[in-house]
Amino acid sequence: MKAVTLFVILDAFRWDYVNAKDTPFLYKLCEEGIHAKELVSTAGFTQRSGIFSGTHPDVTDNLTLFIHQPKTSPFAFTRPYALPLSLLDEIYRKGWPLSLEADFLLRRFFNKKVLSHANFSATGNVKLGWLNQFSVSEDLVPIYESKGLPVMSIFDRLLEANISYAYRMHPVSMGNDDEIMAELIADAPSGRRLYCSQFSMPDIDGHYFGPDSAERHQFTRQADFRIQQLDAVFKRHYEDVEWVIIGDHGMTQVTKTLDAETLILKTAQEIGAKSGRDFLYFLDSTMLRFWVKSDLGERVKNKLSQNEKLAQNGVVVDAALAQKYRFNQSKKTGDWVWWANAGVMLFPDYFHAKRNPVKGMHGYLPDVRSALGFAVVNGKRIEAKKIDRISLIDICPTICELVGIAPPDRNEGVSLMRQ
Repeated sequence: MKAVTLFVILDAFRWDYVNAKDTPFLYKLCEEGIHAKELVSTAGFTQRSGIFSGTHPDVTDNLTLFIHQPKTSPFAFTRPYALPLSLLDEIYRKGWPLSLEADFLLRRFFNKKVLSHANFSATGNVKLGWLNQFSVSEDLVPIYESKGLPVMSIFDRLLEANISYAYRMHPVSMGNDDEIMAELIADAPSGRRLYCSQFSMPDIDGHYFGPDSAERHQFTRQADFRIQQLDAVFKRHYEDVEWVIIGDHGMTQVTKTLDAETLILKTAQEIGAKSGRDFLYFLDSTMLRFWVKSDLGERVKNKLSQNEKLAQNGVVVDAALAQKYRFNQSKKTGDWVWWANAGVMLFPDYFHAKRNPVKGMHGYLPDVRSALGFAVVNGKRIEAKKIDRISLIDICPTICELVGIAPPDRNEGVSLMRQ
């Protein structure tokens, strides 16, 4: 067989993880191919939308994983039980006996049931009583099928051209790198033109240990070894193995945590407002999002806007910031949004266990140095060169050029071969 393109996301693989000691095989690919030393991600938490459409969140309208959109909520089945679930949320927050066990069992049940309403969604630590208020921006339908994104994607082009591909990224991968490796190796002889895969341990371990930890050298070496193994396997079946490998964003060492939930609830208590009735809020790890439901909720929002602690640790999103980083300000994202400074993490949040905060985090403004990823393109047709900095959206036309299809119609990226 002639050529295969292997597109691999090394999740949260920061630009400076690539070096001759920790990642010798990746380093060799970079030296012999196109090495983009720094990759600036798209804003927010929906990198796959940018990768596969070649455009920014202001076009895809995907910025955050969860959006306030009750009509399309895959958790609508919880709506009749919103009141008792909200009561459980409150006793869980206060740490009452058996509340942790009840919360765990309900989330386990909901995470299974929701799969009949969405390709993938999970409760995380979102308040159980509020789940029915939120939908997901990606994975309501499979992103890798026809019309899987709000705009045309690479997969629409591949299907038009009848080109065989395999998708083994989130949520198919579910963080199981060993399983993804086994599936890729088993499928190598199939003759597919494109494989899209993801290894998640750099993200998982980067959160847990932190990007500046000693363990960072271990999980980067492991990722490097996986790439080397795959290269050997696929070269047994193809004349040319073309690699597109990226760190889709970086990872920042957490230096400070901020309990925004307590701050919100204390502010509401002072005013006489009540969460759920007068306002909703969502605690992304690096973002606080707020929705006003009454005049009292508006007063809470105004007090938060003037809060000194929030002002010292982040920035309130305004039209200028949204324009700079190419995302929409909309009701589904939040009536009011606060974005944390690099190194500041909201804790507790809606994505991580409430025992101990993680030591590494991403989701900060995308041009922060520690938020940068990297990219390498390697293959027989590729002429070696160095590029200082690229955008995540440049990956889309790069893959398209290698595979031989036109980029999606809203693509704004530039192929790395043409930079």
